[in-house]
Amino acid sequence: MKSILVADRSLFIRSVLKQKLHRTKYKITGEAEDGKQAIQKFLATKPDIVMLEFLMPQMNGFEALREIVRINPNASVFMMSTFKDDCLVTQSMEQGAKGFIQKPDFNGLLDTLEQLEMSGQC
Repeated sequence: MKSILVADRSLFIRSVLKQKLHRTKYKITGEAEDGKQAIQKFLATKPDIVMLEFLMPQMNGFEALREIVRINPNASVFMMSTFKDDCLVTQSMEQGAKGFIQKPDFNGLLDTLEQLEMSGQC
């Protein structure tokens, strides 16, 4: 089973993700409300996959992404946002993200995770 750390300021979004991943080979083993917590939990739990929201208090998703990739250049990090902005997607991929997931439409979430796992990126 693959472990996932989800960092999103919204408890509702974190709950929706848990529900979507229920009874799959993916399990949310950690949650964070902001980028600083995400980094702390990444260090403590060493998840297989990290899902980061762009807009978070304390430290935004880009800053958390850079720090996580600095700690582990092979980390499988996905960025999430309600905005599907090509610039955001491009910047996050350049910073080391493996993919982008648009909120709140998580219907393609499992497909995205499966594709990246098959390519050896998570």
